[in-house]
Amino acid sequence: DTLARFVNMAGFKDDSQFLMEITEEQAQQLAQMQAQQGASNPQVQAAEALAQVEREKAQLRAQTDMAKLDLQKQELALQTQKEQLELQQKQIQFEKEMALKELELMQKSQSDTDKNRVTQTKELVNALDKINNIANRGLQ
Repeated sequence: DTLARFVNMAGFKDDSQFLMEITEEQAQQLAQMQAQQGASNPQVQAAEALAQVEREKAQLRAQTDMAKLDLQKQELALQTQKEQLELQQKQIQFEKEMALKELELMQKSQSDTDKNRVTQTKELVNALDKINNIANRGLQ
């Protein structure tokens, strides 16, 4: 429980990645092994202890490597999400620019249409003035 709390305080929510639950059978086996070791050769005990330490070190290395891989996976996911957001932002900017250009073209087209109407109106007025002048000369 103490080790589990240390793991939790280190920022990991799930301590089962780092600690193994020991069943009642395993606890009895360990007790039997310790009782047998008490009667066996000290060199054998030292070698077994060293082997146990090496197994634990290997297990911790594997857990550390898994934690690193998880962190890299999370970083990659965040990077992908960031790139997707940047692409969406660029797409929105592009669509905004296209809408603005379309509006400008519509205004230019409307302006050209208005100029043509003004020109046509001026030509019509000039033609009417000429007709009036001709009509007025004929009446004189």
